[in-house]
Amino acid sequence: GVAAALASLFAHAAPAREAREAALSLVSAAKGGPREAQYAALASVATLAQRRPAMFRGQMKRFLIRSVDPAFIRALKLDILTHLANANNIGQLLVELEAYCRDPDREFVTAVVRALGVIADRIPDVAAQCTGALVRLCVHSPDAVAAEAALVARALVARDSAARAGDAERLLRAFPHVRSAGARAVILWMGGEFCDLGEGVALAAREMLRVGARSYAAAAPPEAAEVKVAILGLAAKLALRQKSAGVNEGRDIVPKLLEYVLNLARWDMDVDVRDKARLLRGVLVDGKLDGLAVGAKADGAAALDPAENTPAAEALLPVSYTHLTLPTILLV
Repeated sequence: GVAAALASLFAHAAPAREAREAALSLVSAAKGGPREAQYAALASVATLAQRRPAMFRGQMKRFLIRSVDPAFIRALKLDILTHLANANNIGQLLVELEAYCRDPDREFVTAVVRALGVIADRIPDVAAQCTGALVRLCVHSPDAVAAEAALVARALVARDSAARAGDAERLLRAFPHVRSAGARAVILWMGGEFCDLGEGVALAAREMLRVGARSYAAAAPPEAAEVKVAILGLAAKLALRQKSAGVNEGRDIVPKLLEYVLNLARWDMDVDVRDKARLLRGVLVDGKLDGLAVGAKADGAAALDPAENTPAAEALLPVSYTHLTLPTILLV
């Protein structure tokens, strides 16, 4: 308690050099002793590191996480490390964080991956290095870790898409090497969402669609249903962007790939994939959904009038129950 009060006083009132010296006592209290005392000291360090991280940067090695640390100590140390990160120590810190991602505790690994995103968002100078670490995690990590890394990378790009077009292109070009179904689905979504960030991203998205269409039926093991749905979504978005915004204009590869994946999905074993393909074909290719006009005015004469002899028309017919037979147990 005395060390925490002294460090807090110096953090608010002392010059930088003296504040660093006062932090040593608090760091020493956080290093040894009972776990309860360590927790109290680390909580004080985490609070002070938000205000004056320079006080503790010289002692960053003392906050590295050990395998024997309990979960609450790990969480505080990880929070401290995210505040101590800067352009000078980011290389060493990324090595440590990537090593932590091999821990068997999935909750802790998820927190580490999110810490990479926090550092990249807080310090733009190291964002490229953090994105590189996220891409490596997408490629080399187990499914859950890779999927979380892809989600964090997507959030980073979405926050400032214009400034992070290069990060999006890097992640899209890593798609052929990603094996996690969750990560592949997220990257495919990014290809359709951010394909208008520049010619490089558009070309990477088109190449990713080609790779996805090739692996749709030929992958071993087969693609997961969520990946197939994402491939269909990417093909549809690229086709729409090509028509509306001129992305990849003059190239007929996207419509051909769209037709190809729609034909594959038509006979897919998964009902969600078949429904997605049927919807996209009706909207993008046929301009109708089994006879139901698309785009008609709500108050028009034929707004919701399906054509005759179509599934949409048959669905509106009254249902007859005369052919049903009651179970024999009811006749007893």
